Amino acid sequence: MSSFAEGKEWLLHTAANMVTSMAASRRFLTAAAAQRLDTVLSVGNLWPLGLFFAGWALIRVVGGPIGVAVKSALRLWGAYSVVDSVQDILGELTDWAKVCAKSTENSQAETEKAAELFAVAVMHGLLDGLELLLIHRIFVSARRVLIRRVPVPERLAVEMEKAKAEAKQRAETEAKQKTETEAKRKQRTDAERDAKQKAEAESKQRALAEAEAKQAESKRKRTMAGELAEAAGARRAAQSVEGIGAGAVVAVAVAATLIVGVVLVSRSSH
Repeated sequence: MSSFAEGKEWLLHTAANMVTSMAASRRFLTAAAAQRLDTVLSVGNLWPLGLFFAGWALIRVVGGPIGVAVKSALRLWGAYSVVDSVQDILGELTDWAKVCAKSTENSQAETEKAAELFAVAVMHGLLDGLELLLIHRIFVSARRVLIRRVPVPERLAVEMEKAKAEAKQRAETEAKQKTETEAKRKQRTDAERDAKQKAEAESKQRALAEAEAKQAESKRKRTMAGELAEAAGARRAAQSVEGIGAGAVVAVAVAATLIVGVVLVSRSSH
């Protein structure tokens, strides 16, 4: 096998291993991170990125004759310039590259390990760099060349379509869950609002009842105070009348005594 053919063989298998692990990494991500991953790594972007990542891994990580052969292939296709841009993004993913970089298909265990390594990189901000790479003019130009030169392998195309279907189903499930959650939240909010309004109405009723009770009690006390005042006035008047009557009797008695005394004295003088 010529060095070019060998380099292409390594490039295809490594890219396929990387794409498979990137698609499988969703299982190790949060729902929000997986949704963003689906947006950035769309089916249209996934295979070109896999080829560029594979080129970086085989040239910069594996190196040797394989790296030289891959570099020649990418130069021939006019896509080598992307490797430097990928280096800035994937510099910390050498362990992932070592698991994926081979001339054969990864085993299930290797795919799981690579998927977990890639998911860790995603959680550490990998997608920010990928978003910038995807709109870079060098990537856009090289992407068109690579897709034409190296079409998606049939096996991988099936897996990518499966991943696309799973992503769609997951999005629909999440949308349904979000709708149900919002409905439950609204129901809970409405119930809390109704309970609050009921409590406020009951509180107002209690306050009104208490105010009416206080008003009635105050009126009762005023009425009782008036009645007590009238009774006290009547007693004082009666006492005054009784006092005046007793004084008059005493005065009459004293006067009578004086008159009798005067009469007796007058008779004695004669």
